[in-house]
Amino acid sequence: MLLKKGGEDTETTYPYTARDGTCKFQKGGVGAVVTAYQNIGKDESVIQNSLVGSDSKPGSAFSICVDAASWQFYSGGVMTPSQCGRSVDHCTQLVGYDATSSTLPFWIVRNSWGTDWGISGFIQLQMFKDTCLVADYVTSVTVTG
Repeated sequence: MLLKKGGEDTETTYPYTARDGTCKFQKGGVGAVVTAYQNIGKDESVIQNSLVGSDSKPGSAFSICVDAASWQFYSGGVMTPSQCGRSVDHCTQLVGYDATSSTLPFWIVRNSWGTDWGISGFIQLQMFKDTCLVADYVTSVTVTG
């Protein structure tokens, strides 16, 4: 979609609201032009390193597709593989991680079900276990601007 629309709006012109609804893309608010995309491998260490980036190449959020059937009543904590199915039914965004957590290292996933859901619209998925298929369908974009 971003390739067809001509770019991605900035956070200022199109803030994240964690709500379903109609796209409110504004061509005048484009902060980056998507020129290509690539699938990231299923290795969660590679995903982690790519998400972080480096000083010369900052990391970015990734598009992911997951099994979210068990997410409906999620209200907090780190979700583990035993709580998930193995059928892709939802796409969302991988935005970060906490590998130093005192409980389990976890991915931070931003969802679109509203800020009343999960942890203000986010869910934590255990890292390095392909929890809810988090590592199976990871896509990164190449941008300019």
